[in-house]
Amino acid sequence: MSWEQEQARLVALLEEIISDNEDNVAVESDASLDEDFIQESDHDSLSEQNILSESEVEEAETEDRQRDDYIGKDKVTKWHKVKGRTAIRTRAHNIITEAPGPKGNAKTCKSPLECFQLFITDDMIAEITSCTNIYIEKISHKYSRQKIATKLMKLK
Repeated sequence: MSWEQEQARLVALLEEIISDNEDNVAVESDASLDEDFIQESDHDSLSEQNILSESEVEEAETEDRQRDDYIGKDKVTKWHKVKGRTAIRTRAHNIITEAPGPKGNAKTCKSPLECFQLFITDDMIAEITSCTNIYIEKISHKYSRQKIATKLMKLK
């Protein structure tokens, strides 16, 4: 909205308020003719018109915030139009004090097999092998040849 349009809108609103006040004064003066005295008030009735309800204030604040942000496609993410302050101190919990990379025994590993052996030990492999052999023995009676049972085990 251009400045001229905004000014015209404000003038129209002001004229409407003034005409409403004149109507109210005319009605009050007709009613007060019957009374012995007339009460006059020094307060400005326009100031009462400028008081906004809480919902109107919240709407105005959300409009201001919406002007400062872009809303993402997911309708949740907000992107600020103005870059935040960059000359601020980094918080202590965001400072990394350790060098990145492998630690402990992993530093000495030279091959993928050595890295694998850090996680899977020989005892674990022995346990897996014994459990696999037990399972093959359970299902081998269903097949005429041992070789078929082991092949089926490999497929599963």
